[in-house]
Amino acid sequence: MTENILLENLQAVFNTLESGVLIESADRTILSVNKKFIEIFSIPGKPEDLAGYNCLGAAQVAKGLFKDPEQFVLDVIEIPEVGKERLDVIESTDGRHFKRKYHPILKDGVITCHIWYYEQITSLMHKEVELINQRNFYHTILNELPADIAIFSADHKYLYLNRTAIKNDELRAWMIGKDDYEYCAFRERDMAVADERRAYFTRAKETGASVPWIDESVKPDGTKDYVLRIFYPYFGDNKKLKFVIGYGINITEQKEQQIAVSEEKERFKTLMQTLNDGVFQISFDGDIMFYNNAFLKAMNLDDYVMPVKYQSDIMKHVHPDDKSELYYSFDQLRIRKQPQKGIFRIIDADGNVAQYIDYYIWHRHTDKDGNIVAGRLSNVTERVQKEQQMVSLIEREKELNNMKSNFIHITSHELRTPLSVIMSSAEILEMYESMGSDAVAIDKKKFTTGIVKEVKRITDILNELLIVGRIENNKVKYEPKHVDVRNYIGEIAHEQFMPHTDGRNVEIEIDEDVKTIFIDSSLMRHAVVNILSNAFKYSANRPAPQLYIFRKEENIHIQITDHGIGIPETELDNLFHSFYRASNVGNISGTGIGLMVVQHAIKTHSGNIAIESSLGRGSVFSIIIPDVQTDTNDGK
Repeated sequence: MTENILLENLQAVFNTLESGVLIESADRTILSVNKKFIEIFSIPGKPEDLAGYNCLGAAQVAKGLFKDPEQFVLDVIEIPEVGKERLDVIESTDGRHFKRKYHPILKDGVITCHIWYYEQITSLMHKEVELINQRNFYHTILNELPADIAIFSADHKYLYLNRTAIKNDELRAWMIGKDDYEYCAFRERDMAVADERRAYFTRAKETGASVPWIDESVKPDGTKDYVLRIFYPYFGDNKKLKFVIGYGINITEQKEQQIAVSEEKERFKTLMQTLNDGVFQISFDGDIMFYNNAFLKAMNLDDYVMPVKYQSDIMKHVHPDDKSELYYSFDQLRIRKQPQKGIFRIIDADGNVAQYIDYYIWHRHTDKDGNIVAGRLSNVTERVQKEQQMVSLIEREKELNNMKSNFIHITSHELRTPLSVIMSSAEILEMYESMGSDAVAIDKKKFTTGIVKEVKRITDILNELLIVGRIENNKVKYEPKHVDVRNYIGEIAHEQFMPHTDGRNVEIEIDEDVKTIFIDSSLMRHAVVNILSNAFKYSANRPAPQLYIFRKEENIHIQITDHGIGIPETELDNLFHSFYRASNVGNISGTGIGLMVVQHAIKTHSGNIAIESSLGRGSVFSIIIPDVQTDTNDGK
């Protein structure tokens, strides 16, 4: 009873096994099968129904279940005859896969029974096939890639190489488990190659980052071969290095193109540096992309270190009046994308114009650099100076022509009147003398005085013209010295203006603190006499002019005020031009050269002249010269 219970328990356990099990006796009679065996092969009946059947006969019946039925029967016959454990995989006709294991039971070296295990592994086989296919797929891809692919162990041993890396199958298989030192020794290559690769490998391993470098070698034909190589370390979840991927791609063509481009850039740069014109490129964002030495020279920046970004001090030598125009041109270029051109001035350390620069800027756009301002600078100083000289010569020629015309007009007019008076007076005197005792008594002194007066008038005109000539030829002497101001002014006043020919007397006022003035008495006399003469001439029948001398700050002021016809405000700037006369002088005589002499005399004294005038109310002429306290003599 107990034995039966034990057998039942064993049968129950036997039936719970996940593998199908068949047990046969030494004479090939089926002793037992479990429930799983019945299920996986879809055998009708219960497990105990198979007991007592001949195993070989059962194999003949069941062989139709398998993809290779004859092999199945043969295995059932031969495997037990060998009497050794065996593990294999068989496939059924419906596509299922079974792991089959044969295990003999021995007693005293003699087989007492045979046990067959059948485990369904269809899903595992499918995954394995999928993995194999995937592996073959990736192997195909890796082998077809135009790049060297290698996988290394953490100690720098080759785990994998694709066909591009090593084309020879035998050599590629030999390389697995080897390192670069073994490879170099085998191929008789320089060990420095292995040293270099080991250094890059170690760096990638230690930094945990990819390490690129370019492998350069010389081919048998003498040309160079360039391969870009990268070591990429791969770490597991535990931060421990699992393997390193090595990648290499031949970049010879790209490198040769890069070298060609670099050489072309160098040739272009050399060419640009030999140009006399300055050239530059700057991005719209202010990045300075290119400039040559001529650009630095044009901008007067020979010792300047150019920044990466535009800075305002690049324009530090541009004339202040030209900067706004330059900035405006750049703004217009950015907005309208249309070329801009013009000329700006460069100044030296003293603020003087050193050179004239002609500029032309235009817009460029590239996918790489975006919007760019390209420009050309040309030094046109010589051209501009010649143009200025030409303009000056033309203006001078015009001025001379005007002077000649004015001279002819004024002198003919101004000389005609006194000559007419002289001629008429002389004719009257001659007539009087020819009449003898029959002549009516006349005032001969009146006529002789008139002749003398008109001769003096002609002499004054000629003297002014002579002075103008000396001024034009820079032959006027300047011999300044300290003179007593009251004696000097008193002498001038009493000679001509106390009284004037019209009977009026100039009113003179000199401040007490003004004792002496440092002047060339002859030159200053021309200035004072001319202005006073005009003050009387243009203020007839009005209050007499005033002369006031005073010190202000560090200057001496000689101020002459009249109450005459005044000067139009728009004509004040022209008063000192040769032969110029205001439009409101009417028939009042004059040559228009006196104030030119005045201006020259004042400038020679390092002074200046100021004019305030109101039409119909009069004018104020102020001669302002330095108050020199120590005698100097700058005369030449």
